[in-house]
Amino acid sequence: MEGENHIFDWTDKIDPKLFSKNYPDKSERKHELKILGLPTYKEIIVNLEEFNSDPDVFLNQVAFAGRPAENYYFTIFPNSIAQNEGGLSTGRQGFSKDQLINFVGEQKINLANHTIMIEPHHKKEYSGTIHVGSNGEICGEFISGKEQSAISRGEVNPEFRIEGRLENLEALHSRSPENPENTTNMQNIFEGSVRRVGEAVKKKFGRRVPTDLDLDFELFYISPGENQELQPIFFDILDHSAAKKDIAMRSRFNVADWRNRTSE
Repeated sequence: MEGENHIFDWTDKIDPKLFSKNYPDKSERKHELKILGLPTYKEIIVNLEEFNSDPDVFLNQVAFAGRPAENYYFTIFPNSIAQNEGGLSTGRQGFSKDQLINFVGEQKINLANHTIMIEPHHKKEYSGTIHVGSNGEICGEFISGKEQSAISRGEVNPEFRIEGRLENLEALHSRSPENPENTTNMQNIFEGSVRRVGEAVKKKFGRRVPTDLDLDFELFYISPGENQELQPIFFDILDHSAAKKDIAMRSRFNVADWRNRTSE
């Protein structure tokens, strides 16, 4: 049945406010990916007025492995919470350079009081998430073309699923679509990413894996060129342990409250 048995089934139970409470901001999470040695892209964060004075200087810095961005995704946010009405994001990916520059020029805001974060946007050949849990299990789910969030929301079933354990990353088990093209090659690519994440987690924690470890690594794959192997780009890491603790705590309180009320 579509949308069931995903590694994200529990997320619909989360109060949206928990995300801002329990997760560091995206720049911190990106920094963590880099510390772990996972391939990511180079974004820029710059004052909006400074960006507007010479956009090309900054846009040329947005790249992955030296490859300039094809298009851009960006968010504009105030420098101070005191000014804040929240961040301004287009909600759309794939702005060209001219579209981005024109969008900034059309905004009726004080540019000096705002910052822009610009990230590269490449065509995604595949998207996926790799999950690592405290029980030592590691699991990757992948889908062609669509955004990774299509899996996390349970809108579609993953086309590829790679499962295994941290202590034996060479013995991964793969499940794939009924009629895939180039299945073996894609399985090898996905398994390589799963092993890379597993090795990074083991290096970070060693033998002392936290009992509440619950990590999701989000990534996509781009094509460097014709007849070249797809390259992974990790763009986010989410530690769900704090949010899950909150869910469990609220569930216990809700049950206790229900018992108290029904026993009156």
